[in-house]
Amino acid sequence: MSAASMSAATGVRVGTGEVSSSVRHRGVASLCRPLRRVSRVHSRSSSSCVCMAIKVSNQSSVAFTAMLKASSGSRLSVMEKLQKYVDDMQDVALESSSASNNSLALIFAAQEDSHEEGTFHLWQRYRNAQDMLKAQEHVTSKIFYEEIRPSLSQPVALATYDCRADGSISPCCVPFGPKGEGGMDDATGAAKMAAGAAAKQTMKVDDGLLR
Repeated sequence: MSAASMSAATGVRVGTGEVSSSVRHRGVASLCRPLRRVSRVHSRSSSSCVCMAIKVSNQSSVAFTAMLKASSGSRLSVMEKLQKYVDDMQDVALESSSASNNSLALIFAAQEDSHEEGTFHLWQRYRNAQDMLKAQEHVTSKIFYEEIRPSLSQPVALATYDCRADGSISPCCVPFGPKGEGGMDDATGAAKMAAGAAAKQTMKVDDGLLR
């Protein structure tokens, strides 16, 4: 998959150099600015979404995505929880940047799907897998996934990508398996996945043909 195809799917530009200051996708703009506080997760009909970014180097990095689908009547509640999560994680990233001159996250964005109301996308980008795991295991992330789970109609869909130096990205993969700790495990349904091996064949084979 190319960076262009990922951009079309998420509204967030993937590439090298500096992150674009404004990327528009069917009327929804992802505002990617130098790391600082920005406020509001906007709906699909608004003009912006929450995002934070700093300059991305020419080296490869790791992208982490999460799709959350609000249950009936919970859209605004999910949006508010997402807003708080993005704000809190921005604070975490700023603190890590002040302490070590390396921000924990390169990009941390939330946006409602431009085609499906009540479906939200989290787009995160990290220098490496270790930073990604630190962010997901941070107490702020654990609290978010515990609190958001009752407001969702289905488990959170997670995926990671290797963002390569040439601007392309790898095929998606599952970031991690169940740990039996609740929180993210419960929110993603990982605790029921038998260590991730829960794929089921949904197509029938007839004379060697799939139908």
